[in-house]
Order: sequence, then structure tokens, then C-alpha cells
Amino acid sequence: MTAVSSRGALSREIGEETGLKDTEVELGDPVYADIWYANEVPYASVVFWATTTGATVTLSDEHDEYRWMWRKDISSIEADYATFAAMVDAAYERLTARKVP
Repeated sequence: MTAVSSRGALSREIGEETGLKDTEVELGDPVYADIWYANEVPYASVVFWATTTGATVTLSDEHDEYRWMWRKDISSIEADYATFAAMVDAAYERLTARKVP
């Protein structure tokens, strides 16, 4: 899969999950990537820097909420906290090293 098709797939997925149009979201560079295995099946996560025009999020039926959170509050979510926190911290470190606002 090329970077162009990956970005197209990501843009399409954002639209399906949030109702945001591709003109309402600007995708930046990847800031974190990881591969892990569950039951011998490989999974990958890639986190992109993204901004939005402030458009309204309309969640798909697959989700029941979304939240904007501070890094210090991540432990309050019900997820694999250690993995998620490591992902957020790695993305934050990369972003601050690049001086991205």
C-alpha cells in the first residue's frame, strides 16, 4: 500500500467514523507507528498529526462517544492503558521535538 492510498483510506475512514469530510480534516505526517500480535495475528497502528476546521463530529453507529483529553487523563479510559499511553507519549515526544503546535 502506498502513502497516497494509505492517506486516502485514512481520510475515508475518518469520514465514515466521524462524519467529517476530507475538506474538514488536514492530515499531517505520521507521528507514531507500532506492530503487535494477538493470537498470532499481526496488527498495526499508525497515528497521524491531524487538524480540523472545527466542524461538528457525528459518530457512526460503531461508536457511542468521543472525547478530547489531556495526556494526564488518559488513564481514565477503558482500554489497554499501558499500550495507549505509550503510543500517546511517543507521539507527543515526536511532535514536541519537531516543534509542531
